[in-house]
Amino acid sequence: MAQDADWEVQYLWWNSETQSNWWDGYVRHALLVGDALHKQKVENYIERILASQDEDGYLGIYAPDLRYKAKGENGELWAQASLLRVLLGYYEHTQRQDVLDAVIRSVSRTMQAWPIGKSHPFNVSEPYAGVGHGLVYTDVLDRLFDYTQDSQYLDYANFLYLDFCQYELCDNDIMWGNLLDEEYKFQGHAVHTWEHLRPLVVSCFASNSPLLMQGLEAFLKRLPNYLTPSGAPIGDEFILGKYVDSTKVGYEYCSLQEWLDSLIILTRNSGDLNWLDEVEKIFFNAALGARHPDGKGIAYLKTDNSYSMTGDAGCHECGGTVHEVQTRYKYSPTHQEAAVCCVPNAGRITPYFVKSMWLEQEEGVLKALYGPSIFQTEIQGIKVEFEEVSTYPTELNSTIHVRSEKPVNFTLSYVYQTGQRLCLLTVSKLECKTVWLRLAKSGMKRARYRVYYHT
Repeated sequence: MAQDADWEVQYLWWNSETQSNWWDGYVRHALLVGDALHKQKVENYIERILASQDEDGYLGIYAPDLRYKAKGENGELWAQASLLRVLLGYYEHTQRQDVLDAVIRSVSRTMQAWPIGKSHPFNVSEPYAGVGHGLVYTDVLDRLFDYTQDSQYLDYANFLYLDFCQYELCDNDIMWGNLLDEEYKFQGHAVHTWEHLRPLVVSCFASNSPLLMQGLEAFLKRLPNYLTPSGAPIGDEFILGKYVDSTKVGYEYCSLQEWLDSLIILTRNSGDLNWLDEVEKIFFNAALGARHPDGKGIAYLKTDNSYSMTGDAGCHECGGTVHEVQTRYKYSPTHQEAAVCCVPNAGRITPYFVKSMWLEQEEGVLKALYGPSIFQTEIQGIKVEFEEVSTYPTELNSTIHVRSEKPVNFTLSYVYQTGQRLCLLTVSKLECKTVWLRLAKSGMKRARYRVYYHT
Protein backbone atom coordinates (compact mmCIF):
# COMPACT_ATOMS: atom_id res chain seq x y z
CA MET A 1 0.00 0.00 0.00
CA ALA A 2 1.07 3.59 -0.53
CA GLN A 3 2.84 5.38 2.29
CA ASP A 4 1.65 8.88 1.38
CA ALA A 5 -0.16 10.90 -1.27
CA ASP A 6 3.05 11.89 -3.07
CA TRP A 7 3.95 8.23 -3.53
CA GLU A 8 0.49 7.41 -4.87
CA VAL A 9 1.09 9.46 -8.03
CA GLN A 10 2.74 6.40 -9.56
CA TYR A 11 -0.61 4.62 -9.47
CA LEU A 12 -1.60 6.84 -12.39
CA TRP A 13 0.69 4.86 -14.68
CA TRP A 14 0.73 1.41 -13.03
CA ASN A 15 -2.17 0.05 -15.06
CA SER A 16 -0.48 0.96 -18.34
CA GLU A 17 2.52 -1.15 -17.35
CA THR A 18 0.34 -4.04 -16.21
CA GLN A 19 -1.77 -4.12 -19.36
CA SER A 20 1.03 -3.61 -21.86
CA ASN A 21 3.40 -6.14 -20.29
CA TRP A 22 0.56 -8.69 -20.12
CA TRP A 23 -0.34 -8.05 -23.76
CA ASP A 24 3.32 -8.22 -24.76
CA GLY A 25 3.53 -11.76 -23.45
CA TYR A 26 0.10 -12.74 -24.76
CA VAL A 27 0.68 -11.38 -28.28
CA ARG A 28 4.02 -13.12 -28.63
CA HIS A 29 2.69 -16.41 -27.22
CA ALA A 30 -0.40 -16.36 -29.45
CA LEU A 31 1.63 -15.74 -32.59
CA LEU A 32 4.17 -18.41 -31.67
CA VAL A 33 1.51 -21.04 -30.95
CA GLY A 34 -0.66 -20.06 -33.91
CA ASP A 35 -4.04 -20.83 -32.34
CA ALA A 36 -6.76 -19.15 -34.44
CA LEU A 37 -8.86 -17.96 -31.49
CA HIS A 38 -5.96 -16.32 -29.70
CA LYS A 39 -4.60 -14.85 -32.92
CA GLN A 40 -7.97 -13.19 -33.52
CA LYS A 41 -7.88 -11.68 -30.04
CA VAL A 42 -4.45 -10.32 -30.87
CA GLU A 43 -5.69 -8.83 -34.14
CA ASN A 44 -8.59 -7.14 -32.34
CA TYR A 45 -6.25 -5.68 -29.75
CA ILE A 46 -3.78 -4.37 -32.33
CA GLU A 47 -6.56 -2.71 -34.33
CA ARG A 48 -7.91 -1.08 -31.16
CA ILE A 49 -4.50 0.34 -30.30
CA LEU A 50 -3.92 1.64 -33.83
CA ALA A 51 -7.34 3.30 -33.78
CA SER A 52 -6.44 5.08 -30.53
CA GLN A 53 -3.43 6.86 -32.01
CA ASP A 54 -3.86 10.63 -32.22
CA GLU A 55 -3.38 12.49 -35.48
CA ASP A 56 -0.02 13.82 -34.30
CA GLY A 57 1.18 10.26 -33.64
CA TYR A 58 0.83 10.23 -29.85
CA LEU A 59 0.31 6.81 -28.25
CA GLY A 60 0.28 7.12 -24.49
CA ILE A 61 -1.79 7.60 -21.35
CA TYR A 62 -1.93 11.37 -20.88
CA ALA A 63 -4.48 13.91 -22.05
CA PRO A 64 -3.21 16.60 -24.46
CA ASP A 65 -2.78 19.22 -21.73
CA LEU A 66 -0.57 16.89 -19.64
CA ARG A 67 1.72 15.41 -22.25
CA TYR A 68 5.47 15.96 -21.89
CA LYS A 69 4.88 18.50 -19.10
CA ALA A 70 5.38 16.48 -15.90
CA LYS A 71 7.60 18.08 -13.28
CA GLY A 72 7.59 15.09 -10.94
CA GLU A 73 6.96 11.34 -10.91
CA ASN A 74 5.29 10.29 -14.18
CA GLY A 75 4.89 7.43 -16.63
CA GLU A 76 5.19 9.27 -19.94
CA LEU A 77 8.13 7.41 -21.45
CA TRP A 78 7.43 4.19 -19.56
CA ALA A 79 3.83 3.87 -20.67
CA GLN A 80 4.87 4.49 -24.27
CA ALA A 81 7.78 2.06 -24.10
CA SER A 82 5.75 -0.83 -22.70
CA LEU A 83 3.00 -0.31 -25.30
CA LEU A 84 5.31 0.14 -28.28
CA ARG A 85 7.18 -3.05 -27.38
CA VAL A 86 3.90 -4.92 -27.92
CA LEU A 87 3.47 -3.39 -31.36
CA LEU A 88 7.06 -4.17 -32.29
CA GLY A 89 6.65 -7.77 -31.17
CA TYR A 90 3.58 -8.04 -33.41
CA TYR A 91 5.47 -6.44 -36.30
CA GLU A 92 8.39 -8.84 -35.92
CA HIS A 93 6.03 -11.74 -36.59
CA THR A 94 3.66 -10.25 -39.19
CA GLN A 95 5.80 -7.61 -40.94
CA ARG A 96 2.73 -5.36 -41.13
CA GLN A 97 4.10 -2.03 -42.33
CA ASP A 98 1.21 0.01 -40.91
CA VAL A 99 2.06 -1.22 -37.42
CA LEU A 100 5.72 -0.25 -37.81
CA ASP A 101 4.61 3.11 -39.22
CA ALA A 102 2.46 3.68 -36.13
CA VAL A 103 5.47 3.10 -33.88
CA ILE A 104 7.60 5.44 -35.99
CA ARG A 105 4.95 8.17 -35.80
CA SER A 106 4.70 7.77 -32.04
CA VAL A 107 8.46 7.98 -31.56
CA SER A 108 8.67 11.00 -33.87
CA ARG A 109 6.08 12.76 -31.69
CA THR A 110 8.16 12.14 -28.57
CA MET A 111 11.42 13.21 -30.20
CA GLN A 112 9.75 16.44 -31.31
CA ALA A 113 8.36 17.11 -27.84
CA TRP A 114 11.70 16.44 -26.13
CA PRO A 115 14.32 17.32 -28.77
CA ILE A 116 17.97 16.41 -28.38
CA GLY A 117 19.97 19.19 -26.73
CA LYS A 118 16.92 21.36 -26.10
CA SER A 119 15.05 19.42 -23.42
CA HIS A 120 15.59 17.42 -20.24
CA PRO A 121 13.04 14.59 -19.89
CA PHE A 122 14.53 13.37 -16.61
CA ASN A 123 14.86 16.75 -14.89
CA VAL A 124 11.97 16.23 -12.47
CA SER A 125 11.42 16.55 -8.73
CA GLU A 126 10.54 13.61 -6.46
CA PRO A 127 10.90 10.97 -9.17
CA TYR A 128 10.10 7.35 -8.53
CA ALA A 129 9.67 4.13 -10.48
CA GLY A 130 7.85 5.56 -13.50
CA VAL A 131 10.64 7.99 -14.32
CA GLY A 132 13.25 5.27 -13.82
CA HIS A 133 11.43 2.76 -15.99
CA GLY A 134 11.12 5.44 -18.66
CA LEU A 135 14.79 5.08 -19.54
CA VAL A 136 14.03 1.76 -21.24
CA TYR A 137 12.28 3.72 -23.96
CA THR A 138 15.65 2.93 -25.54
CA ASP A 139 14.27 -0.61 -26.16
CA VAL A 140 11.98 0.87 -28.79
CA LEU A 141 14.70 3.04 -30.29
CA ASP A 142 17.14 0.15 -30.51
CA ARG A 143 14.63 -2.02 -32.38
CA LEU A 144 13.62 0.81 -34.71
CA PHE A 145 17.25 1.25 -35.71
CA ASP A 146 17.44 -2.46 -36.50
CA TYR A 147 14.38 -2.22 -38.73
CA THR A 148 15.13 1.10 -40.45
CA GLN A 149 18.91 1.61 -40.11
CA ASP A 150 18.06 5.24 -39.28
CA SER A 151 20.75 6.50 -36.90
CA GLN A 152 18.48 9.17 -35.40
CA TYR A 153 17.03 6.49 -33.13
CA LEU A 154 20.42 5.59 -31.69
CA ASP A 155 21.22 9.29 -31.29
CA TYR A 156 18.04 9.74 -29.29
CA ALA A 157 18.78 6.68 -27.14
CA ASN A 158 22.19 8.13 -26.34
CA PHE A 159 20.58 11.48 -25.50
CA LEU A 160 18.14 9.85 -23.06
CA TYR A 161 20.85 7.94 -21.21
CA LEU A 162 23.11 10.99 -20.88
CA ASP A 163 20.20 13.12 -19.69
CA PHE A 164 19.28 10.47 -17.12
CA CYS A 165 22.82 10.58 -15.74
CA GLN A 166 22.64 14.31 -15.02
CA TYR A 167 20.14 14.10 -12.16
CA GLU A 168 19.79 12.55 -8.72
CA LEU A 169 16.91 10.21 -9.42
CA CYS A 170 15.38 7.31 -7.52
CA ASP A 171 17.51 4.65 -9.22
CA ASN A 172 21.04 5.78 -9.99
CA ASP A 173 22.96 2.51 -10.14
CA ILE A 174 23.42 2.83 -13.90
CA MET A 175 24.82 6.38 -13.83
CA TRP A 176 28.32 6.24 -15.26
CA GLY A 177 29.69 8.26 -12.33
CA ASN A 178 28.55 5.58 -9.89
CA LEU A 179 29.76 2.81 -12.16
CA LEU A 180 33.26 4.29 -12.24
CA ASP A 181 33.33 4.56 -8.43
CA GLU A 182 34.98 1.30 -7.35
CA GLU A 183 33.54 1.66 -3.83
CA TYR A 184 29.96 2.05 -5.01
CA LYS A 185 27.55 -0.80 -4.27
CA PHE A 186 24.25 -1.14 -6.10
CA GLN A 187 21.39 0.29 -4.06
CA GLY A 188 18.35 0.63 -6.27
CA HIS A 189 15.08 -1.06 -7.03
CA ALA A 190 16.56 -4.17 -8.58
CA VAL A 191 14.43 -4.35 -11.70
CA HIS A 192 15.63 -0.86 -12.65
CA THR A 193 19.26 -1.78 -12.09
CA TRP A 194 19.05 -4.84 -14.31
CA GLU A 195 16.87 -3.40 -17.07
CA HIS A 196 19.04 -0.27 -17.21
CA LEU A 197 21.92 -2.29 -18.59
CA ARG A 198 20.13 -2.08 -21.94
CA PRO A 199 20.15 1.75 -22.19
CA LEU A 200 23.81 1.75 -21.16
CA VAL A 201 24.70 -0.86 -23.79
CA VAL A 202 22.79 0.94 -26.55
CA SER A 203 24.34 4.28 -25.58
CA CYS A 204 27.84 2.76 -25.49
CA PHE A 205 27.67 1.29 -28.95
CA ALA A 206 25.76 4.24 -30.40
CA SER A 207 28.29 6.80 -29.21
CA ASN A 208 31.51 4.72 -29.14
CA SER A 209 32.37 6.77 -26.05
CA PRO A 210 35.43 5.40 -24.19
CA LEU A 211 34.01 6.79 -20.95
CA LEU A 212 30.72 4.98 -21.36
CA MET A 213 32.55 1.81 -22.33
CA GLN A 214 34.52 2.05 -19.09
CA GLY A 215 31.20 2.33 -17.27
CA LEU A 216 29.88 -0.77 -19.04
CA GLU A 217 33.01 -2.72 -18.19
CA ALA A 218 32.71 -1.61 -14.55
CA PHE A 219 29.07 -2.80 -14.48
CA LEU A 220 29.96 -6.20 -15.87
CA LYS A 221 32.93 -6.54 -13.52
CA ARG A 222 30.56 -6.23 -10.54
CA LEU A 223 28.28 -9.07 -11.62
CA PRO A 224 29.86 -11.90 -9.57
CA ASN A 225 28.71 -10.05 -6.45
CA TYR A 226 25.08 -9.99 -7.61
CA LEU A 227 24.28 -13.16 -9.59
CA THR A 228 23.10 -16.30 -7.80
CA PRO A 229 24.12 -19.81 -8.93
CA SER A 230 20.80 -20.04 -10.83
CA GLY A 231 21.80 -16.95 -12.82
CA ALA A 232 19.31 -14.64 -11.10
CA PRO A 233 20.27 -11.03 -10.29
CA ILE A 234 19.54 -10.22 -6.65
CA GLY A 235 17.19 -7.58 -5.26
CA ASP A 236 14.21 -8.28 -3.01
CA GLU A 237 12.93 -5.82 -4.15
CA PHE A 238 15.77 -3.36 -3.51
CA ILE A 239 19.47 -4.20 -3.53
CA LEU A 240 20.46 -1.79 -0.74
CA GLY A 241 24.17 -2.56 -0.89
CA LYS A 242 23.70 -6.31 -0.40
CA TYR A 243 25.70 -9.01 -2.14
CA VAL A 244 24.57 -12.44 -3.27
CA ASP A 245 23.52 -14.98 -0.62
CA SER A 246 21.63 -17.96 -2.01
CA THR A 247 19.63 -18.47 1.18
CA LYS A 248 19.06 -14.99 2.59
CA VAL A 249 18.97 -12.62 -0.40
CA GLY A 250 16.28 -13.11 -3.01
CA TYR A 251 15.38 -11.87 -6.45
CA GLU A 252 12.26 -10.57 -8.15
CA TYR A 253 10.55 -12.26 -11.10
CA CYS A 254 10.46 -8.91 -12.92
CA SER A 255 14.24 -8.81 -12.65
CA LEU A 256 14.51 -12.24 -14.27
CA GLN A 257 12.71 -11.07 -17.40
CA GLU A 258 14.53 -7.75 -17.60
CA TRP A 259 17.94 -9.31 -16.97
CA LEU A 260 17.37 -11.97 -19.63
CA ASP A 261 16.47 -9.27 -22.15
CA SER A 262 19.48 -7.19 -21.09
CA LEU A 263 21.81 -10.15 -21.64
CA ILE A 264 20.39 -10.69 -25.12
CA ILE A 265 20.85 -7.01 -26.02
CA LEU A 266 24.39 -7.15 -24.61
CA THR A 267 25.16 -10.18 -26.78
CA ARG A 268 23.73 -8.60 -29.92
CA ASN A 269 25.68 -5.38 -29.48
CA SER A 270 28.98 -6.70 -28.15
CA GLY A 271 29.17 -9.91 -30.15
CA ASP A 272 30.37 -11.72 -27.01
CA LEU A 273 28.58 -15.06 -27.20
CA ASN A 274 29.60 -16.06 -23.68
CA TRP A 275 26.61 -14.11 -22.36
CA LEU A 276 24.30 -16.64 -24.01
CA ASP A 277 25.30 -19.15 -21.35
CA GLU A 278 23.91 -16.72 -18.78
CA VAL A 279 20.70 -16.45 -20.80
CA GLU A 280 20.22 -20.22 -20.71
CA LYS A 281 21.15 -20.39 -17.04
CA ILE A 282 18.61 -17.82 -15.89
CA PHE A 283 15.81 -19.19 -18.09
CA PHE A 284 16.15 -22.90 -17.34
CA ASN A 285 16.96 -22.41 -13.66
CA ALA A 286 15.74 -19.20 -12.02
CA ALA A 287 12.79 -18.40 -14.31
CA LEU A 288 11.32 -21.90 -14.58
CA GLY A 289 12.22 -22.59 -10.96
CA ALA A 290 10.16 -19.62 -9.74
CA ARG A 291 6.98 -21.02 -11.33
CA HIS A 292 4.71 -23.25 -9.26
CA PRO A 293 4.68 -26.83 -10.59
CA ASP A 294 0.94 -26.65 -11.30
CA GLY A 295 1.51 -23.71 -13.64
CA LYS A 296 -0.97 -21.48 -11.80
CA GLY A 297 1.34 -19.12 -9.97
CA ILE A 298 4.79 -17.61 -9.79
CA ALA A 299 7.00 -16.39 -6.98
CA TYR A 300 7.17 -12.61 -6.78
CA LEU A 301 10.38 -13.00 -4.77
CA LYS A 302 12.48 -16.12 -4.37
CA THR A 303 15.86 -17.32 -3.17
CA ASP A 304 17.82 -20.14 -4.78
CA ASN A 305 17.60 -22.05 -1.48
CA SER A 306 13.93 -21.86 -0.51
CA TYR A 307 12.75 -23.17 2.87
CA SER A 308 9.55 -21.13 3.11
CA MET A 309 7.32 -19.93 0.28
CA THR A 310 4.21 -18.93 2.22
CA GLY A 311 4.75 -15.18 2.46
CA ASP A 312 5.96 -15.28 6.06
CA ALA A 313 7.34 -12.00 7.35
CA GLY A 314 10.97 -12.10 8.42
CA CYS A 315 11.93 -15.37 6.76
CA HIS A 316 14.45 -13.54 4.57
CA GLU A 317 16.11 -11.04 6.85
CA CYS A 318 19.54 -10.38 5.34
CA GLY A 319 20.04 -6.62 5.11
CA GLY A 320 17.36 -3.98 5.13
CA THR A 321 14.02 -3.85 3.39
CA VAL A 322 11.60 -1.06 2.54
CA HIS A 323 8.66 -3.33 3.41
CA GLU A 324 7.61 -3.71 7.05
CA VAL A 325 5.76 -6.92 6.19
CA GLN A 326 7.29 -8.93 3.36
CA THR A 327 4.59 -11.11 1.77
CA ARG A 328 6.21 -11.52 -1.63
CA TYR A 329 8.02 -14.81 -0.92
CA LYS A 330 5.15 -17.02 -2.03
CA TYR A 331 3.44 -18.42 -5.12
CA SER A 332 0.42 -16.56 -6.43
CA PRO A 333 -1.41 -16.06 -9.75
CA THR A 334 -1.74 -12.31 -9.06
CA HIS A 335 0.20 -11.09 -6.00
CA GLN A 336 -2.53 -8.49 -5.67
CA GLU A 337 -1.58 -7.59 -2.09
CA ALA A 338 1.78 -6.31 -3.34
CA ALA A 339 1.79 -5.38 -7.03
CA VAL A 340 0.80 -7.12 -10.24
CA CYS A 341 4.07 -6.42 -12.06
CA CYS A 342 5.72 -9.84 -11.84
CA VAL A 343 2.87 -11.94 -13.19
CA PRO A 344 2.65 -10.13 -16.57
CA ASN A 345 6.45 -10.24 -16.85
CA ALA A 346 6.34 -13.99 -16.25
CA GLY A 347 4.33 -14.20 -19.46
CA ARG A 348 7.01 -12.36 -21.42
CA ILE A 349 10.12 -14.31 -20.56
CA THR A 350 9.50 -17.45 -22.65
CA PRO A 351 8.76 -15.71 -25.98
CA TYR A 352 11.74 -13.40 -25.42
CA PHE A 353 13.92 -16.47 -24.95
CA VAL A 354 12.42 -18.25 -27.96
CA LYS A 355 12.84 -15.29 -30.33
CA SER A 356 16.57 -15.29 -29.56
CA MET A 357 17.16 -19.00 -30.21
CA TRP A 358 18.08 -18.26 -33.84
CA LEU A 359 19.87 -15.02 -34.74
CA GLU A 360 20.46 -13.69 -38.23
CA GLN A 361 23.96 -12.63 -39.24
CA GLU A 362 25.32 -11.03 -42.38
CA GLU A 363 26.85 -14.32 -43.47
CA GLY A 364 23.99 -16.55 -42.39
CA VAL A 365 22.32 -17.82 -39.23
CA LEU A 366 23.52 -18.39 -35.68
CA LYS A 367 22.01 -21.15 -33.50
CA ALA A 368 22.28 -19.12 -30.32
CA LEU A 369 20.09 -20.90 -27.76
CA TYR A 370 19.10 -24.54 -27.75
CA GLY A 371 15.70 -26.23 -27.51
CA PRO A 372 12.94 -27.43 -29.86
CA SER A 373 12.20 -24.64 -32.31
CA ILE A 374 11.46 -23.68 -35.91
CA PHE A 375 12.93 -20.60 -37.58
CA GLN A 376 11.90 -19.34 -41.02
CA THR A 377 13.82 -16.64 -42.86
CA GLU A 378 15.10 -15.56 -46.26
CA ILE A 379 18.74 -15.85 -47.29
CA GLN A 380 19.73 -14.14 -50.53
CA GLY A 381 16.04 -13.93 -51.37
CA ILE A 382 15.49 -17.67 -50.90
CA LYS A 383 13.16 -18.99 -48.20
CA VAL A 384 14.97 -21.22 -45.72
CA GLU A 385 13.56 -23.06 -42.70
CA PHE A 386 15.56 -24.34 -39.73
CA GLU A 387 14.11 -26.83 -37.27
CA GLU A 388 15.71 -28.17 -34.11
CA VAL A 389 14.23 -31.42 -32.80
CA SER A 390 15.41 -32.03 -29.25
CA THR A 391 14.46 -32.28 -25.59
CA TYR A 392 17.24 -29.92 -24.53
CA PRO A 393 18.20 -29.36 -21.73
CA THR A 394 17.05 -32.75 -20.41
CA GLU A 395 19.12 -34.43 -23.15
CA LEU A 396 22.06 -33.08 -25.10
CA ASN A 397 21.23 -34.65 -28.47
CA SER A 398 19.66 -32.39 -31.11
CA THR A 399 18.65 -32.95 -34.71
CA ILE A 400 18.64 -29.85 -36.88
CA HIS A 401 16.82 -29.86 -40.22
CA VAL A 402 17.58 -27.19 -42.83
CA ARG A 403 15.08 -26.84 -45.69
CA SER A 404 15.27 -24.46 -48.64
CA GLU A 405 13.36 -23.78 -51.85
CA LYS A 406 16.56 -24.06 -53.88
CA PRO A 407 20.32 -24.35 -53.31
CA VAL A 408 21.85 -21.43 -51.43
CA ASN A 409 25.24 -20.66 -49.88
CA PHE A 410 25.44 -19.42 -46.28
CA THR A 411 27.16 -20.03 -42.98
CA LEU A 412 25.34 -21.88 -40.22
CA SER A 413 26.98 -21.23 -36.85
CA TYR A 414 26.52 -23.13 -33.61
CA VAL A 415 27.20 -21.79 -30.13
CA TYR A 416 28.91 -24.23 -27.79
CA GLN A 417 31.37 -24.07 -24.94
CA THR A 418 34.76 -25.61 -25.41
CA GLY A 419 38.21 -24.21 -26.10
CA GLN A 420 36.64 -22.23 -28.94
CA ARG A 421 33.27 -20.64 -28.23
CA LEU A 422 31.83 -20.55 -31.74
CA CYS A 423 31.72 -23.39 -34.26
CA LEU A 424 31.20 -22.35 -37.88
CA LEU A 425 29.82 -24.74 -40.47
CA THR A 426 29.73 -23.42 -44.04
CA VAL A 427 27.06 -25.00 -46.22
CA SER A 428 27.92 -24.96 -49.92
CA LYS A 429 24.69 -25.93 -51.69
CA LEU A 430 22.29 -27.49 -49.23
CA GLU A 431 22.62 -30.77 -51.08
CA CYS A 432 20.87 -33.67 -49.34
CA LYS A 433 23.42 -35.01 -46.91
CA THR A 434 23.89 -35.80 -43.24
CA VAL A 435 26.61 -34.31 -41.08
CA TRP A 436 27.43 -35.21 -37.48
CA LEU A 437 28.79 -32.49 -35.22
CA ARG A 438 30.27 -33.36 -31.87
CA LEU A 439 30.13 -30.27 -29.68
CA ALA A 440 30.78 -29.84 -25.95
CA LYS A 441 27.81 -27.98 -24.48
CA SER A 442 28.21 -26.00 -21.24
CA GLY A 443 31.08 -28.08 -19.95
CA MET A 444 28.95 -31.24 -19.73
CA LYS A 445 29.47 -34.51 -21.56
CA ARG A 446 29.93 -34.28 -25.28
CA ALA A 447 26.75 -33.36 -27.11
CA ARG A 448 25.73 -34.55 -30.57
CA TYR A 449 23.92 -32.39 -33.10
CA ARG A 450 22.74 -34.20 -36.22
CA VAL A 451 22.20 -31.80 -39.11
CA TYR A 452 20.10 -32.63 -42.18
CA TYR A 453 20.03 -30.43 -45.28
CA HIS A 454 16.92 -30.76 -47.45
CA THR A 455 16.06 -29.29 -50.86
